[in-house]
Amino acid sequence: MLIISENEEVIVNVDNCTNIYIHKEYGRILCEKTVNSPHCELGRYDTKEKARRAFGILVNAMLDGKQVFKLPGNDDERLNTSLRNNGGFRTLQTNGKTK
Repeated sequence: MLIISENEEVIVNVDNCTNIYIHKEYGRILCEKTVNSPHCELGRYDTKEKARRAFGILVNAMLDGKQVFKLPGNDDERLNTSLRNNGGFRTLQTNGKTK
């Protein structure tokens, strides 16, 4: 599988990666390559929650056997949703009221 970064500046072949993960402190998705090189950033998001959602979309694409996948951008509406167990998305909405 080929992964295109959210900013469209990097293409990574998954066969050449040992790990793809979310950075512990920041909303970034990183890839460790099998060759001696620094980590490769695949996506940068405003929040860690958005990074988790983007990572979930990536995992679903891998499970579906997609050959090429582009990570969603920071402003993608799918990142303002929650992933359901059936693979679909539910929009997160509030009524605007506070207690």
